[in-house]
Amino acid sequence: MVVVLAVLLFLLFLLMLVGLATWPAFQAGTKHDNKRTAGVDAHGARAAPATFEGALTVQLLRGEISADQYRCALERLAARDDRDHPLSVPERGDPGATA
Repeated sequence: MVVVLAVLLFLLFLLMLVGLATWPAFQAGTKHDNKRTAGVDAHGARAAPATFEGALTVQLLRGEISADQYRCALERLAARDDRDHPLSVPERGDPGATA
């Protein structure tokens, strides 16, 4: 009787260890599932992309544009962004610059 009780307690201990070991993976899986539904509205429809890059990505994934068209559009977008918002490198003695 004592041996059976000891085996049952040992099995319960092992079950608890397995549960504790897999709990973080289970929690990470449920957080990932919540992130997957972030782009879906209350009616289950996908939300429209908020950026031009997002719209291009959706078009690429749907097969509406080819990979070459996608790259060309991103190149034009990057050139336009560089023209409209050029990167300025601070001077060496600028107190606002962080090195």
